[in-house]
Amino acid sequence: MSKLTTGVYEKYGVRYPTLTLTDGDYALTVTPEKGGMATSFTRAGEEYLWLRDGNFESTDRPRCGIPILFPNCGRPDGGVHRFGGADYPMEIHGFADLVP
Repeated sequence: MSKLTTGVYEKYGVRYPTLTLTDGDYALTVTPEKGGMATSFTRAGEEYLWLRDGNFESTDRPRCGIPILFPNCGRPDGGVHRFGGADYPMEIHGFADLVP
């Protein structure tokens, strides 16, 4: 049976709440304040994701974990995402990874 627990990532002077879903030998941890980024995936205690020390804590867009890329993966054409007939200026990979 799956179990959801709360926790805290604390390192290098920063602190982020985490949510961990555990099912048998598997556990997936996400960090909501980092855009819901998957920050840990383990099987029987063995880690399969990598967090770049220092980079995860010091930047809005760390180069590690599994970020949520929404509404686009990559850079939108001309830096603009078109939706419902309107244009929205958009950074690379959208905005979901920048908001809690």
